[in-house]
Amino acid sequence: MSYTKTVYQADDQTWSWAVLDPNQQPIIQGGGYAHVNAAEIAAARELCVQRVLAGELRSDGEPMTGIDALDNDRSLPLDTSH
Repeated sequence: MSYTKTVYQADDQTWSWAVLDPNQQPIIQGGGYAHVNAAEIAAARELCVQRVLAGELRSDGEPMTGIDALDNDRSLPLDTSH
């Protein structure tokens, strides 16, 4: 699993963040901060990893159950065969 986090500053000088799945699609994000909230970013990333390990998200970040179990963004699961 290769989740990444990104932090960027918007034109209005506020900070935003996102946790991205292996296909660089945002899973969870927040923004509008006057400063970077590193603790919130780390907690969100950890939550995403736990959800993958628990089988609630596929390795491409999409849900495992319900109507959302479809490959909505047409991303492929992470190849772990190497």
